[in-house]
Amino acid sequence: MQNKKGYILVLTILVIVALFFFGFLYVSLYRTESGSAQHLEDSLIALSAAEAGVDDAVYEFKRDKTWTAGFNNKILPNSGAGYTITFNKTQTAVPYSTNNAGGTSAVTGYGGRTVPVGAIHIVSVGVYSKGKRIDEAMITTGPASLFNHAIFVATTISLSGNATIDSWNSANGTYNQTKQLTGGDIGTNSGGSHIVTLSGNATVYGNAQIGPGGTPSSISTSGNSSISGNTTYSTSPVSVPVYEAPAGSSLGNRSYSGNTTTTLPPGQYDSLSASGNTTVYLSNGVYVFNNSVQFSGDSRLILQSGKATIYIKNNWDTSGNGIVNNTLNPSNLTIIGTSTSHTIRTSGNSLAYYGIYAPNADITLTGNSDLYGAIVGNSFTASGNASLHRDLSITANVGAGLSIITRW
Repeated sequence: MQNKKGYILVLTILVIVALFFFGFLYVSLYRTESGSAQHLEDSLIALSAAEAGVDDAVYEFKRDKTWTAGFNNKILPNSGAGYTITFNKTQTAVPYSTNNAGGTSAVTGYGGRTVPVGAIHIVSVGVYSKGKRIDEAMITTGPASLFNHAIFVATTISLSGNATIDSWNSANGTYNQTKQLTGGDIGTNSGGSHIVTLSGNATVYGNAQIGPGGTPSSISTSGNSSISGNTTYSTSPVSVPVYEAPAGSSLGNRSYSGNTTTTLPPGQYDSLSASGNTTVYLSNGVYVFNNSVQFSGDSRLILQSGKATIYIKNNWDTSGNGIVNNTLNPSNLTIIGTSTSHTIRTSGNSLAYYGIYAPNADITLTGNSDLYGAIVGNSFTASGNASLHRDLSITANVGAGLSIITRW
């Protein structure tokens, strides 16, 4: 009987110890879970504060593009969270922002980010309780920043024959009056070998910018080809936003042949084709082409006066007599390739004054004539003896004010 009572006592003690252990374990786990949940909540609130800081900074830049006052732990109402933005690069306590809106060349910002001319890199630090988060944004201050090189691509550049890349300034006169053997800068967001290839007598009168991972072998020259300026290697890719076409109702297809001369009103069209000796005049305004644009033979697309912006959603081929801009100002004629535009072929001529901005398109300049303007694409090839003369004053007829092009 005594043994049985002793057994029950021992069992009771073990049960009490087990209950105490599991109770202690539960309390510990609860505290851990509660602490983790609280930390996650603090972190999310801090992130919201950092994002609010970016939005607040964008508002300030809309009022003044030179703004660099920043915010010092600006507290949000009700939540108690705050954010800090500083443009002071000499301090190390807070990640700094960079305003290159009025710059003349790209600069390196916080974290090795490349900040192009006309762009602002915002770094906002949000804090709440024990939570701390960072929100970054790259914003552009206007369309002028879209063309910072004679040629800029995501992948490869190929120049052959007697291709020449140089510069001039339409704000100061004609090409013959202002041409210079500098400023014909080229760039790519890619590294690796043979990203830029020059052959024959191809000459780049300017600098070359190679993307992350680039080495001297990224540039290949043969024959008498050369690059006159310096070669630099980016630590991070250059942000290149893609612009989509404005919405609208289609006016259908347009097809011309023979000796037709016609004026195409601004608007949205499914496709445009011309052959023979057709001349199609553009008017002042915006054009959108949902499908292909193709000019062959001696057909031409002409801007007589005013400004025209052309959005292309598909392929573009004007390798006949090409595009003519009689205003002689490249800023008056801009071709914008949307996210679905992948192939652009065009030919130069004595009046080919325009810019092509198509980040997703493989662009080919054909023939033996010249293009006066600038190009942004996925890749660029100049065949024959085609040359490109960068207009240092070119702007793109797309976008207005401030726009966020990348956010991290």
